[in-house]
Amino acid sequence: MGYKKIECFIRPEKFEEVIVGLEKVGIEGINVDKIYGYGSQKGEEKEVENYKQKKEYEVKFKEKIKLEIVTEESKVEKIIETIKTHAQTGKIGDGKIYITPIEESIKIRTT
Repeated sequence: MGYKKIECFIRPEKFEEVIVGLEKVGIEGINVDKIYGYGSQKGEEKEVENYKQKKEYEVKFKEKIKLEIVTEESKVEKIIETIKTHAQTGKIGDGKIYITPIEESIKIRTT
């Protein structure tokens, strides 16, 4: 039995709806991060500090929520469909889903 990592980037306003959907399909665990980035829509302007020069400058970033789920290969399609169903608005910036194979998993506590 193989495992896959599903990594997706969604709109913050869709987070709760996506999580409820994922819990209904029985995900066993999830990691969540608030991130900033931009893609083809070029984001929106936000001021951030340049720590090297100690100056303020503008960078175009959009706030997103990053979800990471490691699951059995047999559950991947159901999870992807759930994310798409609950995250999609039909507008630019809905997000992306990436799927990668997991070669090995090591539990730190029992190593």
